[in-house]
Amino acid sequence: MARAPLNALQDFVAVARVQNLTRAAERQHITVSALSHQMRTLEQRVGCPLFVRGSRGLTLTAEGRMLLDNVAPHIEAIEHALRPLCGRRSNVLNLSAMPSMGSSWLLPRLPRFVKRHPEAKLMVAWHNHWPQSMGEIGTVGHVRGMPAVDRTGRTDMARWLEQNGIPADNVIDLGLRGNVEMASLLAEADVALFTNRAEGGTNLVAMEALALGVPTILSANTGHLDLVDDSRCFVLRRQSAVRATASFRGVDGWGETSVDEAIEALEMVYANPDEAARRAANAAAWMRGLSWDSQIDKLYASIDDLI
Repeated sequence: MARAPLNALQDFVAVARVQNLTRAAERQHITVSALSHQMRTLEQRVGCPLFVRGSRGLTLTAEGRMLLDNVAPHIEAIEHALRPLCGRRSNVLNLSAMPSMGSSWLLPRLPRFVKRHPEAKLMVAWHNHWPQSMGEIGTVGHVRGMPAVDRTGRTDMARWLEQNGIPADNVIDLGLRGNVEMASLLAEADVALFTNRAEGGTNLVAMEALALGVPTILSANTGHLDLVDDSRCFVLRRQSAVRATASFRGVDGWGETSVDEAIEALEMVYANPDEAARRAANAAAWMRGLSWDSQIDKLYASIDDLI
């Protein structure tokens, strides 16, 4: 088999993650036709199809999945190794939170952070299919007004953030995105912040950020407790009781993150990129150990005496 060039493998990983040539081409800054040709050439080199091509996009074959599992960790390791040598990018703060919680909670302090660091970018994915769920966003008293919703159901987050003191130039509004797109978008962030009050299960988006090697800040609340560790993330431990609302009445065990502690964590990541990268690399390595096979083995071991 002919040796596959590194750039072809990098492009393969990008395509495999989003399973869409158009979005992968945008991320890799090449044309769709060039990327398509690159993938077909790679398939010829390895001697088997890596994708099943359909009207709704691409699906990995068994061989494609095996190649992704074997190649992706090494591509990530190379990217981590090069990051300190490539200079610091404009900081992109990816905040993943329900609009009625995370945005009203963070906005009072974030303008001050942006003023100190004008190159910072706030990347938001706060849209959902039920904009009415944001009806209580102003009840906490932190923000002015509510985001406007147009006839198509799109929420004008950028304008609302500007009204609350964050300049439009410092906002990247991702709009309403599908889950399949989130990994490639998260990979572009310099830090991911999750101030979730509670989750019904382990926070899957937070796990994506950790697996991608993005420096991650996590609240020490239900849904994050299996993930938090000072060696692989920045932990927000100052939690206070949550007040019940009409929409969220059962809040026993929930936690309200200290805004000041979260901003301190952002400043720590910003001022200590080497430490942030070290924890992120630890997180990515730890997440690679959480494969289905290893978790099933642990499950069998835990119930072995019962069966």
